[in-house]
Amino acid sequence: MRRIDDVPARPIEADDPKGVPADDTGTLRESIEGTPLTAPFIAGRRSATGLDQALQPEDVVTVGEGLLGRGIKADTSRALPRGALGAYITRPGIDGPERYIQVHDRLEGVHRDNVIAHEVGHAIDDIAEGRTGIPLTGSVRQFNALYHVQNDSGVWTSVADPAYRQTRPEHLGYRRDDVRAEKVAEGIRLYMQNPAYMKEHFPNAARRIREYVNTHPRLNRTIQFNEAGVPIGASWLALTGRGGSEETSAPELEGMKGQTLIF
Repeated sequence: MRRIDDVPARPIEADDPKGVPADDTGTLRESIEGTPLTAPFIAGRRSATGLDQALQPEDVVTVGEGLLGRGIKADTSRALPRGALGAYITRPGIDGPERYIQVHDRLEGVHRDNVIAHEVGHAIDDIAEGRTGIPLTGSVRQFNALYHVQNDSGVWTSVADPAYRQTRPEHLGYRRDDVRAEKVAEGIRLYMQNPAYMKEHFPNAARRIREYVNTHPRLNRTIQFNEAGVPIGASWLALTGRGGSEETSAPELEGMKGQTLIF
């Protein structure tokens, strides 16, 4: 995954031209679309006068564990799919899907943070829209571009790179069935880690994520996304290498399908 440079935060009036939906304490109570902001974790602007905020690594872990209903597990390479740094897994359960996130136990610091954020992105996508996931309709180009700038290894990678120069999931060995999920997971990761950059360069993709997350009755008890955001340190986004390609399998279990999304 590629480092994303900081982006200056815009004044709140640029994001809420009709007025700031804040209460008497200055806390924002609605998103730009008018959706109530009630989740304990909000990626983006949270108050009318304070700085816009990204989620910190420990926040992302808490969000993930809240959605899974269990802890994120550190495992040896032998317990993970071959060559993987992390995996998001679903299995059929008596009361619905059981969800798990595994990360390589030798990952540390920013490397671990990024893998966890990516897998939490998969979990949010899965919970939001089940087996089909969050659709890319109307924002395909922006999801393509955000994937490119976060995963291309070129020195001069830019959001303005033409489509024929963009790095896509399939170029990194992902199966065709995994491509949509990879783009969405990276979009959610970017929105959690650097909402200002997401807003500035990929507003349609950001809007699509808000559309499916902010009103979802399960997700919005834990996390929501707002329009404005401030970037965090570039080191938080830096990841210098990959532990292998990501792939998906869906073994049959008692007539139901599970899935594994691997980083």
